[in-house]
Amino acid sequence: MTSKEKFKAACAQYTASVTETNKQLQSLSEQLGNRRITREVYSEQYRPLAESREQLRAETMETLETATDEIRQQIDRWAEFNPEHASRPDVALLSGAFPLTAETLQQIVDRNRDSSLILATVDEYARKHDIDRPEHPTAESKHLALDNLLRHVAADIRSGNAPENEFDYVGDSDYIGSVLDGLGVNL
Repeated sequence: MTSKEKFKAACAQYTASVTETNKQLQSLSEQLGNRRITREVYSEQYRPLAESREQLRAETMETLETATDEIRQQIDRWAEFNPEHASRPDVALLSGAFPLTAETLQQIVDRNRDSSLILATVDEYARKHDIDRPEHPTAESKHLALDNLLRHVAADIRSGNAPENEFDYVGDSDYIGSVLDGLGVNL
């Protein structure tokens, strides 16, 4: 299972499980409020459900942190110098023999998003020739996006104890997938 799949699966499992547990806890509260069960029965049934929810929270966070660490390593590997990329044709274009436009630099970026070497070379060319730097990801921006994703998902998980909780992030597999896909590393 890839890091992305681990991250998404942990979020989906947490969302489904904690939603079901919260429904059961809500039902217990309603039964107690309607006096269909006693406080003793409520306590006996509440404790294992609450403990299971807490264990799920801890296990999910551990899985997410492990997947996030793997993704961080992949981002760092992406940012490493790859000598094979130095032989790409776009490196010759960036040598300065021909004047390049901002549009041409953006095309080079679009073709070489997998190469931090070429992206750094584009940045250097743009700086030397006083051209606006084309938009492209950096290792720092990828780490920041991953940190933001984890922070949002973790906040949802921490708030998962409220039965009425609506998950904004942890339950949105499309959002999670789009952030992870946007990192552009081999997940």
